[in-house]
Amino acid sequence: MRNIFIIGNGFDLAHGLKTSYGDFLDDLEKKITGKPKDFLDIIVLKRTSGYKISFMERINAMFKNKFLEILFRNKEHPNWSDVEYLYYKMLNQYNNREQNEKDFGRAFSYSTSKDLNKDFEVVQKYLQAYLLEQQKEIKLIDGYQQLFNNYDNKSKGTLVLNFNYTNTVSMYLNNCEHIELINIHGELENPDNPIIFGYAASEQESKELLDKNDTELLLNIKRYNYHLTDNEYKLNQFLDRRLSPLMVNILGHSCGVSDRLILSEIFNNENVSGIRQYYYNGHAGYKTTAINIARIIDDYSKTDPSVHKFIKLKTYPQSHPILQCEDMYDRSIIDFDKTNKDFVKYCESTEKVDRIPVKTGTRSIRMRNN
Repeated sequence: MRNIFIIGNGFDLAHGLKTSYGDFLDDLEKKITGKPKDFLDIIVLKRTSGYKISFMERINAMFKNKFLEILFRNKEHPNWSDVEYLYYKMLNQYNNREQNEKDFGRAFSYSTSKDLNKDFEVVQKYLQAYLLEQQKEIKLIDGYQQLFNNYDNKSKGTLVLNFNYTNTVSMYLNNCEHIELINIHGELENPDNPIIFGYAASEQESKELLDKNDTELLLNIKRYNYHLTDNEYKLNQFLDRRLSPLMVNILGHSCGVSDRLILSEIFNNENVSGIRQYYYNGHAGYKTTAINIARIIDDYSKTDPSVHKFIKLKTYPQSHPILQCEDMYDRSIIDFDKTNKDFVKYCESTEKVDRIPVKTGTRSIRMRNN
């Protein structure tokens, strides 16, 4: 049984890195407040905005980067996929003052799509700088090293598909000779694999943007940026290799809409025999990711129940909480050493065959944990 590990931002968070959307904005706010003159590419001093943002009022300034201002006004959004979807909404209606007024509370229109992209790219610049600082703080976890060592077997065939920009997962694979790593969204400070920060438009959304005959509208759409490298090509080669069964393991990825293009290629591949979650936040976290997976698989569009794929998702009792670094646990309640050992034990047990047949339509398939 071959394996693919899908690595998302939750994997970095589990290692103590502050790589969430809110963490980035909190850090940027602190830096702007401390040395506002270092940020004159995104703010204007001695002016006030019509919409009050407390820390900007304190330094008597306003944003000149309108996209960044909207991010600060929407800090309650939980993850980066929301930011990328927000970008798409603005891109799709960049010059529609009335709609922007309705969606964002005031007119955040741009004169041209190029102006919006300039603001978006400045945010990307600050994000890269922030992540470079964060990845210096990685705290490796024994359980994950043992997990990947367990799959470092030439006969198995294992691919790690990293959606993060950081090098967290690669640090575990330095001594793994038989695990293939693809940094599908690029790498920090690697011009040969530049980071991809944008929106994963659907076929219909891409068509609508193409029909507007404005190249700027497509510059940060992921499907076009994937062609800057062979990463997607290598992924598809792995998925179709030998036409043999494949287990999908999800580590810290919410499977949100922003990555649906690549995830759809994986979940809907005929070789996939099972999907396993390493979930965060118990039932709530498991269900959220499960629903996102269901959206990507989209069984309801298929008239033949025998080809439905959601049945391949392992149940909550068959799954396991994501392992976090010791500092993330309340030591008065949780024994980290036992938690680490339980994780390793679970990972080792996934090599056993699950002998319960799972029915899908008129067919019955044997599900494997590995």
